[in-house]
Amino acid sequence: MAYSTGRQQCAMNGSCKQAAVFKCQGCPEIFCTNHVFDRRRKLGEEMNAIFNEHDCLKNRFTQEASNPNLHPIIKKIDNWEKDSIENIQLKAKELRERLLQATATQINQLSRRFEPLSEQMNKGRELDDFIETDLNFWKQTLALIKSDLISPLNFAINQDDENPLVRNISVVLKMINERFDRVFDDKVRIVEDGEVVIQDEQGYSR
Repeated sequence: MAYSTGRQQCAMNGSCKQAAVFKCQGCPEIFCTNHVFDRRRKLGEEMNAIFNEHDCLKNRFTQEASNPNLHPIIKKIDNWEKDSIENIQLKAKELRERLLQATATQINQLSRRFEPLSEQMNKGRELDDFIETDLNFWKQTLALIKSDLISPLNFAINQDDENPLVRNISVVLKMINERFDRVFDDKVRIVEDGEVVIQDEQGYSR
């Protein structure tokens, strides 16, 4: 009858023939005296890597809190503001040029009405050749030309509300739901698309 010592081989690697005497609490593996310290060292290295990630995330929180303008959406808002201002400036320049051209045309037209009237009035005064009807006509004509020059009724601002010059934007806050994606105990189950964890042994949920 064969004799069995019940020894289990170290799980560190296939070349180790030492008996496994330490069982890992975090995994089902068992290790010999020599390799249990190697295992612990690797766990320590993994812990350091996790802490590095933790520190990076902590620094990110600090940066975001101290300088919220670093948010990527801020850059998009800045670009929208810059583009909107440029569009408004270009449109304003176009409107000014059109208005100046139209105003120059109107002044030329009024000048053509004013010059012959001016000649008539000068001639009438030089020759002392005018009567009451001439005075009334000249007075009324001057008033009309002055009115057209000071208050041009043929110019107005037309606002097109259906085609706004500036596109409206808004900031939408997306709610982030807490979800569970893994468990570390066979007695725990994840249900309802990761939103609920159930512990079967005690029968409660959260």
